Amino acid sequence: MKIRKNKGFTLIELLIAVSILSIIMMVGVPSFNGSINKNSVAATINDIQTSLNQARSEAVTRGVTVTVCSSNDQATCSGGWDDGWIMFSDVDADNTLDTADLMLSVFDAPVGDSDLRLSATDTSMIQYFNNGYTNQTGTFIGCPSDKDIAYSRGVIVSSSGMIRKSRDGDGDGTHEDSTGTDFTCP
Repeated sequence: MKIRKNKGFTLIELLIAVSILSIIMMVGVPSFNGSINKNSVAATINDIQTSLNQARSEAVTRGVTVTVCSSNDQATCSGGWDDGWIMFSDVDADNTLDTADLMLSVFDAPVGDSDLRLSATDTSMIQYFNNGYTNQTGTFIGCPSDKDIAYSRGVIVSSSGMIRKSRDGDGDGTHEDSTGTDFTCP
């Protein structure tokens, strides 16, 4: 009769494998979270940038004021930017979506629990006129859910209606608005 040897791991081999896996997880997970934060904020900023470009184009093409405003119900100007936003042609120029106006687009809340806010005089809306100019200057600031300022990004709106992405002009690791003030993630 033949005696078979057991095949498997010894306790020492199992402990070594678990230790190596633990070390890999400790190194890999934080960098993975950084990638998630970075991509989440980038997607949000790209969405608002696309919306603003579309609003400007629609205002010039249609020859009317186009409003982009925060909306928590996707039907009225309400709530915060991180609830979503709507775009409509404001034919009667009363700053509200009513029967005289035409809904152009509805945008859902930003992906990945990133926070979006508008730093401007009127933080609830931005309007583009038929000449492509806006009613105000401002900066849309996107922050990750963990509020790590290193991953915050923005879109800056000028009075001429042109938009650009924010940048870190002074090299301190934090992006700035149009006045050079560092972003904050409250």
